[in-house]
Amino acid sequence: MEKGVEYIQSEKFSLKEFKKVIPKDLIPTKKMTYALAGILIIVLIYNFSQFPLSNFLSMQSLDEKLIFEIGWPKPMFVLDFFNPETFPLNFNGIFVDFLIYLVLAYLIDVVLNAFLNSDTFRELTEKGLKDSKPKIIK
Repeated sequence: MEKGVEYIQSEKFSLKEFKKVIPKDLIPTKKMTYALAGILIIVLIYNFSQFPLSNFLSMQSLDEKLIFEIGWPKPMFVLDFFNPETFPLNFNGIFVDFLIYLVLAYLIDVVLNAFLNSDTFRELTEKGLKDSKPKIIK
């Protein structure tokens, strides 16, 4: 009787072992949600600034297309004022945009974690704390 490798089938994946293998700086934290919210707010502000408000209020240029788009680089929400029957959500744009936003938020989180856990940042904060102690002048 041949003896096969038994431990491959009996070994199970555990989250604790996975967390031991991955460095602590690469695990997403709450800062990622704040970064994602910040990116979404920046994109919304950018898209609101690109909206032709003067054309919308005056309605003088009815020949032009008056479209309000949210999302960058692909619009995920398109509101066409002269064709209201069109469906405003673009699922391809939602998928691409949120994938890009999640990657950017993750990269921001990893860079912040690496910087905040670095030795140079610790030295700077310790120096700042030592210098900020009040001194008594006689």
